[in-house]
Amino acid sequence: MGRRNQTRKNVRYGALQDNRRAKVAELLVKGNTQNQIWEEMSADEDYRNPQTGKPWAIGAIGDDVKYIRDQWQKIAQLHYDIHIGRLMGQIREVRKTAWASNELPIVLKTLEQEIKLLGLDKMSKTDIDWKEALRNRGINPTETLEDLVQSTYERMVLASEVPVE
Repeated sequence: MGRRNQTRKNVRYGALQDNRRAKVAELLVKGNTQNQIWEEMSADEDYRNPQTGKPWAIGAIGDDVKYIRDQWQKIAQLHYDIHIGRLMGQIREVRKTAWASNELPIVLKTLEQEIKLLGLDKMSKTDIDWKEALRNRGINPTETLEDLVQSTYERMVLASEVPVE
């Protein structure tokens, strides 16, 4: 019986929180600050803490603002990734058709578009040629890489050894 009551209480609190966050989101999109949101919600009887009858703490509103912005960011990133994927598919389909028609200027144009879309046009020489950047600093990249591989291998061997009694 106690567990069922706790479940009901959690469901009610979740619904209350969702309702409060919906109002916070509504006020956020109108350009209100956290303090302005708290003030407006404090004046509204429908948005008070049901346990105390008092306005929600400004910290609770702040947590809601952070949660909402995080959710918006996740949604924006998802939509961005979907959009980029769709554009990449379209560019590649055009390029495939251009190759089949032997339209090399269009092939080159689609390659340029893909490079820009992926941000490869903004990479610096150092990003592309890390070995040269190391050489310019007097470091042998081959030795450095071999040292790193050897060190990693030794750590893996040590970590996998069973202690001898």
